[in-house]
Amino acid sequence: MIATIIIQLSSILLAFNVVSIYLVAREKDTAVAKLESIQRVLVRLSAAVAIGIVVLLPFLRNLLQIEGYLPLLGLSLLLITVIPTIIWTGYLLGHKELPLIGIYNIVNALAKVVGAVTLAKLGLGAGGAVFGLLIGYVVSLVLLKKLSKHRLPFPAQWDPKLGIHVT
Repeated sequence: MIATIIIQLSSILLAFNVVSIYLVAREKDTAVAKLESIQRVLVRLSAAVAIGIVVLLPFLRNLLQIEGYLPLLGLSLLLITVIPTIIWTGYLLGHKELPLIGIYNIVNALAKVVGAVTLAKLGLGAGGAVFGLLIGYVVSLVLLKKLSKHRLPFPAQWDPKLGIHVT
């Protein structure tokens, strides 16, 4: 059931990947600012959904026939983490950074599989598998940030007093 939800959400978010490519191709000068605005809205929406999932955990667990709370908690964090992935890969595709996207896809797939299998084998079951996916996304996002020669759109700003916050 969790896998089905993740697949459906990914399909919806894929549209924003295409929007990212389009913006870079058509409006190079303003693409970063526009994509940061889109990311802020998507992160806020995802955070609201994640909070809703956490608040409704007992109800959703029974409705979806899920054992434990870990899969739903992982899914709520995954919702927020996947947003930069969608926007950044579209942005880099718009800049024709195909080799970097290829490396990203390989690392992302390997990190997700290794993370999911490892955590599931450690006895965390489906929840561990979802958190393994989360680990894969985080690892591959860090890689994209380190290897990209472009300033990637980021939905938050650094404030020395507050740390990272979404503006």
